[in-house]
Amino acid sequence: MHRLRLIYRKHVVTRLLLVRGWLLYAGRRYARAEAVLQRGLTLTPASFRMHLLLGRVHLAAGKRKEALQEFSICYHLDPARFTQKTFDGALQEEVVIESQVPAEPDLFELCLREGGPLPGEWDDLLGCGQSALDAEMVAGTDFSSVAELRRFRDLPPLTREDVARTDIGLLLEQLSSISTPGETLDQG
Repeated sequence: MHRLRLIYRKHVVTRLLLVRGWLLYAGRRYARAEAVLQRGLTLTPASFRMHLLLGRVHLAAGKRKEALQEFSICYHLDPARFTQKTFDGALQEEVVIESQVPAEPDLFELCLREGGPLPGEWDDLLGCGQSALDAEMVAGTDFSSVAELRRFRDLPPLTREDVARTDIGLLLEQLSSISTPGETLDQG
């Protein structure tokens, strides 16, 4: 019974934050709306409405890159619903092109084709583990563990521009400076 109250309370708080974010957006208080919607996304990271409104807030505030990222998340959550929304045709086309699913399966293909929740969203809330499904969730992805999958599940896939901006030399230097257990024994 206590868990049901927590679920209901989370649902009510999420709805209130969404309404508050919309009112702030309508009142052109974009920075405050962004903060409210970010807080709402911590409660429900797979909320199509939150991501859509946050994208609109970013777009109105002149943050096109952040808006495209939020719209890309919306597209991955529910492509049909996203394409029904009224946007500038070029903007919608840009989001759809950038959000195309690659030929190999990725994180979104594991759970979002049916429009369902992200992996671990409900088990975290209800306190029940998914140890039997954990290995299966990670099996078709590039993630090394379920913890890593959950940590990065809300981020969109890397783009070619992200990879091009990466300083490979610096990355290799940082990775080589990380000591692993037993490394000091091998070197000594």
